[in-house]
Amino acid sequence: MTQTPQAGYIQFQDVSLAYGRGSDQTVVFEKLNLFVDAGESVAIVGPSGCGKTSILHILSGLLKPTDGEVMFNDEPVIRPRRDVALMLQDAGLLPWKTVWQNAILGLQLAGLSAAPAKERLAELGISEFSNRYPSELSGGQRQRVGIARALATDPSLMLMDEPLASLDTFTKEHIQNLFLELWLKRKHTQILVTHDLEEAVFLSQRIIVLFGKPSQIQAEIKNPHIVKPDWRNSDAFYEKVIELRKALA
Repeated sequence: MTQTPQAGYIQFQDVSLAYGRGSDQTVVFEKLNLFVDAGESVAIVGPSGCGKTSILHILSGLLKPTDGEVMFNDEPVIRPRRDVALMLQDAGLLPWKTVWQNAILGLQLAGLSAAPAKERLAELGISEFSNRYPSELSGGQRQRVGIARALATDPSLMLMDEPLASLDTFTKEHIQNLFLELWLKRKHTQILVTHDLEEAVFLSQRIIVLFGKPSQIQAEIKNPHIVKPDWRNSDAFYEKVIELRKALA
């Protein structure tokens, strides 16, 4: 299945990515067409090595595709942008900096006021930990600091690469609820890469399934039900999880 190129807030138009040269070249994906609307929440799933993380790195301006065009808000993606935030699996906190220093890092690099970071820490309930270091926090608390740092610059696009993979089930579901609440409140665009099928269904209006070598879009599952955290207990939630599992079979 290939998405037809069309107008969108985010557009991948015949995008290819390959590593190496000649007989040693590995083609990750070829002529990939993908679009995401403004304010949409999309998940990308697929086996390891299919290029999920590479898509996020291309969108964040950290990686250039081998061929094709990537557009974000009608502009080509050629470098990192202040209105795009990338969240990593380990929250990406600097261990020698305090919670506050980590939270304001992006603002400092952009030459902006640190005030938004204070608001985000309060919003996420971690203001009291401002003077602590990452090693003094739980996994869930570290993720909250990572979220605060990402939101401090008020990004219009949130890219999330397995952000909760290292957390226990209870903490993971709690932070998933937080992600959903923040998205419903802020209406930003977000793209989630995950191996957790229930997480993909819980957080995304649309789920893109990548498969094959080179990878292509094998399926696209529409999921309009995500409106409040308690929907994970509904029949519709479990039906979508089953549909997604079948698409990956």
